[in-house]
Amino acid sequence: MVVVLVGGVTRDSAVQVRNKLMTRHLIAISCLLTWCCSTQVADGADLRTWTSKSGKYTVKAELLSFAEGVVTLRRADGRKIEIPIAKLSPDDRKHVLTAGRRKVDPVKALEKLGATMRRNERGEVVMLILSRNKKVTDADLVHLEGLINLQSLILWGTQVSDAGLIHLEGLTKLEALSLAETKISDAGLMHLRGLAKLQQLYLDRTPVTNEAVAELKKSLPKCMIHY
Repeated sequence: MVVVLVGGVTRDSAVQVRNKLMTRHLIAISCLLTWCCSTQVADGADLRTWTSKSGKYTVKAELLSFAEGVVTLRRADGRKIEIPIAKLSPDDRKHVLTAGRRKVDPVKALEKLGATMRRNERGEVVMLILSRNKKVTDADLVHLEGLINLQSLILWGTQVSDAGLIHLEGLTKLEALSLAETKISDAGLMHLRGLAKLQQLYLDRTPVTNEAVAELKKSLPKCMIHY
């Protein structure tokens, strides 16, 4: 057997030392991964019970993030869940938006989309125009939920569909709303029934039917509906 000396250390000894170092390194990595995984398990103090819009389903989890209309939650066992905000209960949607406002200013987010706004003497946004903007989708409408003093909202010619109208339910001061040339249909009109102050509603060039408009008119008898 040939033994080669390398700096006073045999090749066999060098291999043994290297193997020991690799073993220690792997053990260290394993411990680090175990620690990281354990820290990702939700703290009980951050957990809340989330309820579906229908009220049939609940899950106990903490809020991780909210982006593009999707809420990411983490259960106590560390498993992540993604849920469209439109499928959560009103209280849970409010919780998400309240938490989100600490990081995202809804007005600034809407301005980045090219929105034109008008404010009253108190600085409250009372008119918002996002017309002819194909970049505006249902997910962007979540920023409207905090603008509770809106009186006029123009979404004409955007990519808004039925799913996005859920974000308008709390805008009870709306007097004029344009959804002309959007993707809404009969199914979305149910979200507008509670807008009791609405006087003008524009649904031109949308696939809504006479029957659905007549049904909406029962809830909004003072509203002029154009379609």
